[in-house]
Amino acid sequence: GLSNKNFQKHLRTNNIVYGDILKAARKDLALHYMDDPDMPLTDIALNLGYSELSAFSRAFRNWTGMNPQRYRRLQ
Repeated sequence: GLSNKNFQKHLRTNNIVYGDILKAARKDLALHYMDDPDMPLTDIALNLGYSELSAFSRAFRNWTGMNPQRYRRLQ
């Protein structure tokens, strides 16, 4: 129910960066999607807004310290 301007003001007031919220949401969703072994990694990448699998793989490696394929094998 906030305008974009008021939303941005609330973020600034609380020292929150919108990009940080987006990254956290992507990470949480990625880990959730990775629980479904039938969901292709390319679909996960596209669902999270990445233009290609390699960009998602880099982000996933930054979050978890391993690539998505290895993470799935260990699950």
